[in-house]
Amino acid sequence: MKSAISILTAVLALTMPLAFVNAEAEEVASSPEQVVRKFYKLLSDGTLLSEEQFINAGVTDIVGANWDDEPTSLCLEDSGEKLLGVPCFIKTFATFHSLIPDMNWHPEEIVRLRGPGIRYLVRATGSGTPQLDKFDFLGLGDAWNPGASFSVMSIDIHTLKHGKIVKSYHVEDWLEARHQLSQ
Repeated sequence: MKSAISILTAVLALTMPLAFVNAEAEEVASSPEQVVRKFYKLLSDGTLLSEEQFINAGVTDIVGANWDDEPTSLCLEDSGEKLLGVPCFIKTFATFHSLIPDMNWHPEEIVRLRGPGIRYLVRATGSGTPQLDKFDFLGLGDAWNPGASFSVMSIDIHTLKHGKIVKSYHVEDWLEARHQLSQ
């Protein structure tokens, strides 16, 4: 009887840590969607304008060191070299926040994609009221209707590794935004 209790105790001692590891693995497995949601929260925080503000808001917790954004029109150095990672994220969204202080990207639908890796498809609504005095947003020029806002759909695909977004593809309906802003 003592040997049976000893064996049972040994088995429990060996399997208990596995149960906790599995619980942690399940928690980590559910966190990629939270990372994606945090990404959109940062996109929508118009108070974030500087590197320090983005860092304090947790950008390094959600964007990988080599985050690659396609298309990357705002992620280019003056030399034409492509920026990656946090510097690209900060440059892109600090620019948007300065042009559209009330910009909001609201995820309408987040779907985990099948296949290798951790990838999410996000259908979102982007909205805001550009400040034309800072920039000729979308090249509207005289067609600009001061105070006009836009609301458009975007489709994004994000790839995550090690709990961070490392690649983003995105398409926004900027033609519809131009139309709305000139009405």
